[in-house]
Amino acid sequence: PGTGGGLDPNTVMEHERELQHVRRKLLTPPPKHLHAWPFQRELETDRAVYLIRQYAHSTLYDRVSTRPFLTLIEKKWLAFQLLHGLADCHDRNVAHGDIKTENVLVTSWGWAFLTDFATFKPKTLPADNPSDYSFFFDTGGRRRCYVAPERFKDAGPAPKREATLGEKTNETSTSSDGTGETHPEPEPKHNSSPGEPLPYDPFAADVFSLGCALGELFLDGYALFDLSQLLAYRAGGFDPSAALEKVGDQNARALVMSMIHLDPKRRPTARAHLERWKQAVTLNSGETLSTRGIETSKTPFFPKYFDRLHDFGGALMTLDADQTASAITQAFEPLLADIAREEGGFVGFGETGEKGEEAVGEKPPASQSAPPRADTDSKKTEHMMRDIDLMMADIGSLLGDGGGDGGGDGADDLPTDCVGADFVGDFVETLGAFP
Repeated sequence: PGTGGGLDPNTVMEHERELQHVRRKLLTPPPKHLHAWPFQRELETDRAVYLIRQYAHSTLYDRVSTRPFLTLIEKKWLAFQLLHGLADCHDRNVAHGDIKTENVLVTSWGWAFLTDFATFKPKTLPADNPSDYSFFFDTGGRRRCYVAPERFKDAGPAPKREATLGEKTNETSTSSDGTGETHPEPEPKHNSSPGEPLPYDPFAADVFSLGCALGELFLDGYALFDLSQLLAYRAGGFDPSAALEKVGDQNARALVMSMIHLDPKRRPTARAHLERWKQAVTLNSGETLSTRGIETSKTPFFPKYFDRLHDFGGALMTLDADQTASAITQAFEPLLADIAREEGGFVGFGETGEKGEEAVGEKPPASQSAPPRADTDSKKTEHMMRDIDLMMADIGSLLGDGGGDGGGDGADDLPTDCVGADFVGDFVETLGAFP
């Protein structure tokens, strides 16, 4: 506080410069896939500073408890985007500092943004006094904790004032945003041994916080930690894997457990998590989440078509309504075919895709003679084309006037024997909700 109970002008100017610096880093050069939503304006009054950003449809906290409830593939899609967003932030040398479900914005068509970057909040908190935690990280009073355990420090000799996330913690280096200013680099990771305090790395702390948010997403709104549980986890007295057993997908459980590892040195980066789970991996037979062993599997956790869908959604960010409608009309059929082909198994070994290439599949052993496939392949192709025609007829009604009765969601009218009908129904709302 300044004199007379007002704000200290020097403190306000310092935080304002840091927020502007974060904004430049996140938006320069423009990202291919925009998942970071920095503050756009600062409004100072005599008693407070207000940080202003664009309104969004909902937060992730609200979305997980709002009908229609998210399906597993929609949860994976949000997790995929958030890992992309955090990896891009870290590639630009920006730590978020306060990732939680309330700080993830979700549009009406399922695009996710990380927002409310907290460079002005302290990087460490006292473990024996919850008042600082409540003031900085639990303003909503929901008693959920997403703060990495290494950010809590036990009482000891009075330390020097702790630097905040945006302040200098070691030596400075020139920024890459073209301004010529010098800005701090993140603290390097350190090796720790049992009994020593866990080292603090802002990027690893972000991974932990996002892991908590993804755990809450896959648990349909159930939080992994409150403050007391987080402190018990820090001391080795709480196991979050028990709560995650409610998640049916074992790879989702393994992803979250890897992100919330107690030792920050053993948490892979956001980029590493993204690349790992885009590959076809799963837990080894007989192994537990604590060992986190993996083996090659036929199905990746993040489907291959997520990349194409991600590129398509990212390209819509700068289009107006008419351009968006035109882009959707052109891209919809190829996107739907990609989704149906992978989820419904339309294309198998020896069949061809859109451009006539042979689809990837497992060849039979050389010792086995290949069974006759002509009739089978012909029936598969006929069945695939019939299903796509039926789906496109439904989707055409969505893009048109919907008929006299207002139409429907398209997916309800798919035949029950349609290959991939259940999955396509989940995605019709997302893809059809673009302007």
